[in-house]
Amino acid sequence: MYKIEGTNITFEDVGALKLKGLNAYGIEVTNLSYPFEEREIELIKYLIADQLLVVLPKCNLSVDQFYNLCDQLGVVSTYGQYRSRKLLDNTKFYSYLDKDDCPIYPGLVRVTGEKDSKGNFLGIAPGHSTLLNWHNDQAGRDAVKVKRNDKIKGIWSYERPLPEVIALQGVKGTKGSITEICQLVDSYNAEDLSIKNWFKNVRLEWGYVDGEDKIYDSDVVHKEDKIKRILPIVTKAINGKEGLHFSPSQTVAIDGKSEKEYNELKEYIMKNYVNQNYIYRHYWNDGDIIFTDQKTSIHRRVGTHKETIPMQKLSKRLLHHVEIHIHNLNNAS
Repeated sequence: MYKIEGTNITFEDVGALKLKGLNAYGIEVTNLSYPFEEREIELIKYLIADQLLVVLPKCNLSVDQFYNLCDQLGVVSTYGQYRSRKLLDNTKFYSYLDKDDCPIYPGLVRVTGEKDSKGNFLGIAPGHSTLLNWHNDQAGRDAVKVKRNDKIKGIWSYERPLPEVIALQGVKGTKGSITEICQLVDSYNAEDLSIKNWFKNVRLEWGYVDGEDKIYDSDVVHKEDKIKRILPIVTKAINGKEGLHFSPSQTVAIDGKSEKEYNELKEYIMKNYVNQNYIYRHYWNDGDIIFTDQKTSIHRRVGTHKETIPMQKLSKRLLHHVEIHIHNLNNAS
């Protein structure tokens, strides 16, 4: 009988079951329902940090309830949105707006291939690309334009630190699609000390990859990323364990090393880390909610029998996507 640390609650009490495929991590919780009590919020937060992946199957929350749950778990990454600020750019197409075109749920975006009557996609790129390769949300970390209120006038860009957690809610048309999640913690900790120490001297440049490892379809254009990001490959997951911060579709080089050395490293990681021993496959049903770490995990979407999903399916499929700062609250904004 497994007890939740610091409590008298057992996994059985909350209907918690270990998930298959993510090795030491991942849990499904079935005996919780909205409205969540304070102790249940703390429990979910603890399990996300401890297990790196928490699945709440068929919760069937409204968008308001889902956003409220995310908000109680930490600080929602709002991408510079405010409830009182009118959206003027393309974010207005994939956000829920009030009568004044202000976001009702700042930071919550739709993931869908649905279009409006003028042909505008009503969701972010992952929703309308038939291909969605392994990724996290580090590359293209939102450089949000904000107005400074001090003596320097103008529009300024700043980077928000990577939120530790992504929350996904299946809303409609999700059955038949799969999200695969791969954690890069266990494999790193199984390495010899010499290899761990070598990794700790590696810094990766982040960007977007072309070719077979690209994240989206060729006709899906991502924003030009003018900010050069060079980050250590070894980082700590939200549970304090060390793992790799890596994405095959979003890392482009090893800082100070040759292209050959980078390609060899990438091949090594894809063979020894991104394999079935460390991958959980979530078969979506409408109403499901997933909370997953993205500091030491990557995820991708696949169809039931192949990697791509046809646009006809994507146009009827809707997920909600929220990023949450759970532990790094002092850096949230």
